[in-house]
Amino acid sequence: MSSSTQLHRDAGTSNQTQEHEATAVADTTGAPTDSHRELVVTADGDQASPMDLLDLLDDDYASRILQALSVESRPARDLVEACEASRSTIYRRLNRLESYGLVATDVELHEDGHHRKVFESTFERATFEFEDGTPQVRLVVTEPEQVSATPSTPTRPSD
Repeated sequence: MSSSTQLHRDAGTSNQTQEHEATAVADTTGAPTDSHRELVVTADGDQASPMDLLDLLDDDYASRILQALSVESRPARDLVEACEASRSTIYRRLNRLESYGLVATDVELHEDGHHRKVFESTFERATFEFEDGTPQVRLVVTEPEQVSATPSTPTRPSD
């Protein structure tokens, strides 16, 4: 039996996945959809723990980034202004969010011929559970619209 607490993205709620489960997840209407997938974060050696992920989701800057990206995809430069944070802080959080599969990237061609990296939120919800006494976080993420990268199994962050 597992007990759980739900964390939902509601315009700003504020990794590592040891195990990936490619399952169809029901959307809010209850209909299954292939555009969502579930990732499970459990404690395992060098892998980040569920508590690391919860700490990231509780982080003010990470939460601001997810909130801004829930409205529209943006380059990091725009996130610096929107989140009132330094560029290095934004990039550190984006890297951590991306390692959990909560943020995806795409390259956008600008009118002047230059290209830039644009970030989009894939985070839908997280559930914290104890499964047979072991803490785990289940993430539901959407498939990025233009990016088809699968998140890699991240290691414990160094910062």
